Amino acid sequence: MTAFSFAWLRNRNADTVNPRLIVDLLPASLIGVFAAILFRAILSSFKGALNSTVTLFTLNIYKPMFKPDDGKGEIVKSGRIFVAALGIVSMS
Repeated sequence: MTAFSFAWLRNRNADTVNPRLIVDLLPASLIGVFAAILFRAILSSFKGALNSTVTLFTLNIYKPMFKPDDGKGEIVKSGRIFVAALGIVSMS
């Protein structure tokens, strides 16, 4: 919506509008801050996806199928191992 109000952005490709707005309107000293904020938002989404995946795995697959009598400590340990493996696989 903001990009549409600028005449010099109306005829551009939709994928280039947001970076063009950042480069043209943000002061140079704040571009690094914006990049850090964007990187933090991406990591937060990645962390949320990993946490929900691990919760589904440990409570719906690991505990009922493999270790129904395990305590919370063992389930948390298996969840940590699974999240490490899942994180490595998803980053590669």
